[in-house]
Amino acid sequence: MSDTKTKKINCIKCKGSTNHKVVQTHVQQVYPWSTSDSYDYNDSSSYYEECHYQIMVCQGCDTVSYREYTVVYSGSDSQMKDEKFYPVIDINERQLKFTKTDIPKKIFNLYKEVIDTYNRKLKVLCSAGIRAIIEGICNDRGVNFGSVIEYDKKGVPKLDLDGVIKRKKSSNLDGKIEGLVELGLLLKPNANSLHELRFLGNEAVHQLEKPSEEELKLAIEIIENTLESIYVIKHKGEKLEGLKDKRKNTPLDDED
Repeated sequence: MSDTKTKKINCIKCKGSTNHKVVQTHVQQVYPWSTSDSYDYNDSSSYYEECHYQIMVCQGCDTVSYREYTVVYSGSDSQMKDEKFYPVIDINERQLKFTKTDIPKKIFNLYKEVIDTYNRKLKVLCSAGIRAIIEGICNDRGVNFGSVIEYDKKGVPKLDLDGVIKRKKSSNLDGKIEGLVELGLLLKPNANSLHELRFLGNEAVHQLEKPSEEELKLAIEIIENTLESIYVIKHKGEKLEGLKDKRKNTPLDDED
């Protein structure tokens, strides 16, 4: 079985199936039950194996990977088995959505650790990291407190004499999340989603409860949307404003 020069396989960086060029191949022949290196294609009992070792380069991103597989020859038939790739390719791994220039450095480092723990299936640490990112956002934006609903011992909202739900200032994370809304940095529906992440983190940190992979996936998507809303879109808006001002202040060339 001859090697093709290009093969479509999953790329660990491109996160999908891409063309890979075979740049180097080493083949070893193995005769498991015979010391003879002769082979008769007409003899159905003839059997031997070829071990193939390849260095491959993705034609999309130039990432180098290693492929190893065995080809079994039996009579005139051949079959490939035991195909392996290094590094182990898992296209379901989550990649960083932002760079260190998109969001504040300390928050980016936390975010990077969250993605790493998610990919390593460290679910409790991942949950705790997501909660820490929310704290980091509040600290970065100078939000130290916010207004939250007061509850009685039975978990029922307290009412004032006019029947209006009572609220109080809180410096806990629930209050800080509400503070983001009060400062216009976050919409109320987004804040409600962050409260769900807060509960998820509390369960992980205080009760050592492991969330499911699907819960963590959704939690990371929510925190990424929050980071984009608070930082990335703001930066893009400022850049767009600068480009508009530059265009308006630049004289147009005379038309021919």
